Amino acid sequence: MFKQLLHVSALFAAAAFTQSVLTAGPLFYSFTTTFGGSSGTLESFTSATVGSPTVIGSLGVDAAYGGLAYDTANNTMYMVDGLGDDSTTTHSSLYSVNLTTGAATLIGSTGLADVTGLTYDSANNTLYAAQFEDGGPLEILNIATGAATPVGSGMSSDRIDNLAYDSTNGVLYGWVDCLGCAALYSVNTTTGVGTLLNGSGLDSNDSGIVYDPTTNLLWDLDVRGFLTTIDPSTYVQSSTLANSDTETSGLALVLGTTSTVPEPSTIVFIGSGLAVLFARHRRRTR
Repeated sequence: MFKQLLHVSALFAAAAFTQSVLTAGPLFYSFTTTFGGSSGTLESFTSATVGSPTVIGSLGVDAAYGGLAYDTANNTMYMVDGLGDDSTTTHSSLYSVNLTTGAATLIGSTGLADVTGLTYDSANNTLYAAQFEDGGPLEILNIATGAATPVGSGMSSDRIDNLAYDSTNGVLYGWVDCLGCAALYSVNTTTGVGTLLNGSGLDSNDSGIVYDPTTNLLWDLDVRGFLTTIDPSTYVQSSTLANSDTETSGLALVLGTTSTVPEPSTIVFIGSGLAVLFARHRRRTR
């Protein structure tokens, strides 16, 4: 299932430093996709500036086309490794990820192959997952063991392989990433059944998707380097940014925090430039 795709980017936004306090806005996280036993790298970025991502550190595991989700109740970043290392495993695993070092700590096997979507439902303190599989069910992952429990028999006959929980409107979204044929669903968390919201005019390629409560938008970052938004009231997608770096997977968001840093009182802004990436190949097809 090896893919030959050009590098995509993450974004690094401007940071404002004061004498004792660093204030950060909503921060996105993704990780570089790897194959053949090499380690992925955790990165962070914001939508404010396009350019080089903030490289946090090595995950220490092979992670290919997996997902990220931030648990706000436990202040924990979770990761599923997607295809993982297909040469030695036949399942995806759940990890916790250290946001300071990037290191991933194994929680346990999901028991499922190719888990690519992950999201945290803050209203019900539940970690949901989705597979790269046509007709796959909504899955609940045990945060202590990684084990998956299906909800219903299938979200749709389509391949809902990404998820995002809308904490403002209380909606679980299912995302079918596809070149020129992507689709957005709402998913009933009791029955696991998906309802099509928009199956026309949407576009994505092996992406990660997350809901941002500060803008009331869904954000999607795909391997071509396209960062787009989907309005949850109209289900319309807007192409916002293009960027370039290493091929990335997953997308999670952590809201702004305040911390003390020993920096001068002068405000310093660190920016980075804009680069546009063109995709060579896409292996996954519908």
